[in-house]
Amino acid sequence: ISFPDINLDLSQIDFAVDKNTLFLSKSHPVDSLTFSFSDEEGLSIAKRFIFFEDKYDFQLEFEVFSKDKNLGRSYLFSWGSGVSPTETNLSEDLGYFEASSMMGTEVVKIKNFQQPKGSDIGKMEEFRSGETKWVATRSKYFFASLVPLSNPAIGFKAEGTREVKSLNDKKLEEKKIGITLEMPTGGKTFQNNFMVYVGPIDYHILKNYKIGLENLVDLGWKIIKPFSLAVLWIFVNLHKVIPNYGLVIIVFTILIKILFHPLTHKSVTLAQKMQEL
Repeated sequence: ISFPDINLDLSQIDFAVDKNTLFLSKSHPVDSLTFSFSDEEGLSIAKRFIFFEDKYDFQLEFEVFSKDKNLGRSYLFSWGSGVSPTETNLSEDLGYFEASSMMGTEVVKIKNFQQPKGSDIGKMEEFRSGETKWVATRSKYFFASLVPLSNPAIGFKAEGTREVKSLNDKKLEEKKIGITLEMPTGGKTFQNNFMVYVGPIDYHILKNYKIGLENLVDLGWKIIKPFSLAVLWIFVNLHKVIPNYGLVIIVFTILIKILFHPLTHKSVTLAQKMQEL
């Protein structure tokens, strides 16, 4: 978190913490850590992180009290580290790297890097202004997302680097995409709450948040989406009975063959009649 108008970066501040350890379990499913800071000029800052034993997200309660100091028009809430690749096929995983944001009712996706000709380093830096409900950075199967809960952000920024390196005569590609929310300060004293999701791109988990995060799941064109959801539902429920996705695919293929057998039979019969003609 940083306040660019007054050149204040909270990562450069030593905070005091309210406890040394945090442990979550079934019997203790929620716990928190509070980081606090105050200076002689009347500036007090508190960051309270709330963690859950059974969720991929955590929450942040951010409070600021300033006696005299003007904090500027806005502050920046960033996830600068991006998401690391996890797949053996690195190039395929990196092909899915992108930043996304929900602006109003529209999902904006950014994945292009500006790379000068002859250079091995490309850069992404794009800023959008407007009501922002969340911003995310993703790999093929995982993503990190910043979600303002108190009030929408007033913009977001995506910035990253793409670099191609040579190692033992092989070309290795690296990508890193960081994301930032621009939040209004709301005066000298304010409190904002956030949710930070770090986990899998799972349609059913994300849909339960009811903020449009499920749009990160690529289900094809709008006209195809209902069929994609139907196939996904069948796969998930078959997997509850058959714990091997290889066998699930085989069973699914057989079911499709049975379902379309009348059409296939009719098509073959018509083809034979056409052949005789």
